[in-house]
Amino acid sequence: MREKKNNKINRLELADLLKGKTKFQLYTYLEMYGKLSLTKIAKKLNKSKSTVYEHLKVLHEIGLVKI
Repeated sequence: MREKKNNKINRLELADLLKGKTKFQLYTYLEMYGKLSLTKIAKKLNKSKSTVYEHLKVLHEIGLVKI
C-alpha cells in the first residue's frame, strides 16, 4: 500500500498509475479539454460511466483531478 503524504506522490508512483491505458487517456483528455461531464468523458473514451468514475476516483485521491 502506498503511503499518502498530503495527496502528493513521487514521479515513479505517478508513472505507475498512469501506465494503464484508461487512466492515461482520461488524464490526458482532462488536461486537454478541462472540466467535462462524466457522460462526455465516457463517450469520448468509449468506456462505461462506472469505469470512468472508478479511474477518476483514483486520480482524485492522489490529487491529479478534482471531481
